[in-house]
Amino acid sequence: MKSFMTKSISMVGCAAILLGSAGSWQKAVAQNAADDKQFITVADQANLAEIKESELALEKSKNKDVRAFARRMVKDHHMLMAKMKPFAEKYDVKPTVLLSTGQDAQYSSLMGLSGSAFDKAYIEDAVKDHHEAVALFQAEVAATTDADLKSTVTVGLDVVTHHSQMADALAQKMGLTVAMERVAATGASAGR
Repeated sequence: MKSFMTKSISMVGCAAILLGSAGSWQKAVAQNAADDKQFITVADQANLAEIKESELALEKSKNKDVRAFARRMVKDHHMLMAKMKPFAEKYDVKPTVLLSTGQDAQYSSLMGLSGSAFDKAYIEDAVKDHHEAVALFQAEVAATTDADLKSTVTVGLDVVTHHSQMADALAQKMGLTVAMERVAATGASAGR
């Protein structure tokens, strides 16, 4: 009888530990899902802003390099939005239809510019935004536990990394200080 009681107590203890572990696991899964949902929301917002600013560049810019870059941004960011759409539906993220306050201010600022001033501001913004996008995508690839989302985000990371490199190269070609500072900072951190 004593052996049966000891086994019963041990089983109850193990069950309590497993239930506690399951509760922790459920909290971790819920947190990962919330983080994934936040990423999807931010990525959708960024894609919309990039498309709108690039469409504006196609209307305003006369620079063939800026126009080629803008065409590529519109095409690729529409593709990224399409690839993320199933995850937006899965995580119940409503499609972004309006720019955020900061994005709207940037867009309005670009609207007020023309000629080379527009081109410079548009490319400087592209450099900044794509470096931020690379960091955002890298963080999501490292953090998500959703294997399908991770696969899609990894593809997106390749795209935004290429965009970042394109924006840096174009900014350097245009003699913009922001690109030279970014390249110097990236080179310095890569050498560490």
